[in-house]
Amino acid sequence: MRMRLKRLMKPQNQSKFYLRLIEKGFSGKEVQLFHMKMTKRKVEWPVITLPQNRGDITVEDVLNATSDTEKDQKILQWYEAVWEAFVDNRQVIANLVNHYDK
Repeated sequence: MRMRLKRLMKPQNQSKFYLRLIEKGFSGKEVQLFHMKMTKRKVEWPVITLPQNRGDITVEDVLNATSDTEKDQKILQWYEAVWEAFVDNRQVIANLVNHYDK
């Protein structure tokens, strides 16, 4: 799985759709296609409350990985940690993604 870290570091990508799509089991290609779908249907996005703790895995941990395999594992761990940290926003995020998934 190849992903651009600059794009992943944007809060809206971390919390609003990447994580929900990972939870839904989308592949990298399916995520890409879903993002294309989202750009064609503009909606007002809900307010997301940023949690104090955003997970134990950081972008730095991903960047410090020494192999592609390790980097891919760290990216997935990072997704899971951030998604767990955003537990209070899950329904809002799920509703947003489901709006586009109709």
